[in-house]
Amino acid sequence: MLANSFYIALFSVSMIACIIALIFSLMTIITIILNRQCHTVTNLLICNTSGILIFYAICNFAAAVYGLREDWAINQPICVFHAYFFLVFAAALCYSYSIQAISRLIVVLFYKHRRLLSWSTHWIIIVSSWFLSILFPIEPFFFDGAYIYESESRICLLTSKKFSTAMYSVVTTFVIPFVIIAIAYSKILYTIYQSKQRVQPIVPNILPDANLKINRNREMKLAQNMIITLGCFMCGGIPFLTLMMWQAIVSDPPPDVLFLLSFISMSVFSSVMMFCVFYLNDRVRTIVSIYFYQHL
Repeated sequence: MLANSFYIALFSVSMIACIIALIFSLMTIITIILNRQCHTVTNLLICNTSGILIFYAICNFAAAVYGLREDWAINQPICVFHAYFFLVFAAALCYSYSIQAISRLIVVLFYKHRRLLSWSTHWIIIVSSWFLSILFPIEPFFFDGAYIYESESRICLLTSKKFSTAMYSVVTTFVIPFVIIAIAYSKILYTIYQSKQRVQPIVPNILPDANLKINRNREMKLAQNMIITLGCFMCGGIPFLTLMMWQAIVSDPPPDVLFLLSFISMSVFSSVMMFCVFYLNDRVRTIVSIYFYQHL
């Protein structure tokens, strides 16, 4: 059994990560709402991600507070529903990144179809992602002991001890969005590469250096976003996946610290993802930087 000081230290890290995520999420949403030049479809999707992360961070923060003391953790109210909403917000967060990838894919491949680029289409995609995020986590309710209080981590969550429900949730919450993101960005980069190959032979004397520079910059930007997003996905979910596979394959029980790290890693890397969303949005970052420069 882990020492109580260890729980306090790691849950404190989780709470700090949640506060950071809340700050960047609120800054992003407020900046987009108050500045008309930020009212774009892309920023609509970013607001969706930021809003989800606010709920996710609040849920994680509450779980971390209860986990500071064992008696608080054991007596958490509506423990099962807390576990359910934790999974709902985790799924919604993952799908929010996947619909951003889908939106970019539409812009690159289907830019001639104006209806696909419209606000109404993107609202439909957002609502559909929320519907799936609410629907998929319902299935574990039909299996006894899926949503429980886990003493090793002091968290109410979908336990990794039941392989069938844990694997189902990993696939529906993480794997499907991960695959969508990987396919979308790979297709985007491949399309840009093909376009560059076609442009160079056809118009070799029309500003070739400028064309190459623009294409390289676009590729680097997309590759950077892809690597960061997929990296955060993997880093945030690997501890839980490791824990789940350990209990399915290895006869010896996993160390208690792994239960706790599987929760903490999700909090930390969701915060990192939100910072990346804020930092990679040049317009929002510039507006916020100018505001603080003028008022501080």
